[in-house]
Amino acid sequence: DTNNGLLARTVNLLAALPELRITGLEPTSTPAPGALVTWRALVGGTYQLQFKGDLGAAAWENAGEPVVANTLEVTVADTGTGFTNRFYRVERKP
Repeated sequence: DTNNGLLARTVNLLAALPELRITGLEPTSTPAPGALVTWRALVGGTYQLQFKGDLGAAAWENAGEPVVANTLEVTVADTGTGFTNRFYRVERKP
């Protein structure tokens, strides 16, 4: 489209955002027993890893503090103590 000789474009920002999904999950013993959780990210975006020990539980709990992505992939170590099963999700913060 043109407007008085200027090029005008509409950009769909949602199409530019990576799909928010966990892409990796592996056990770790460093720095403590737990799991390394990886997901795609937008550089500069803020993300919160959350977990449940039981999918029937009402609320998700935060695993650590929110993280700001400085690459297109984020990996967080969840080293909570005393768990055998955890279910994870990631939230993109405003």
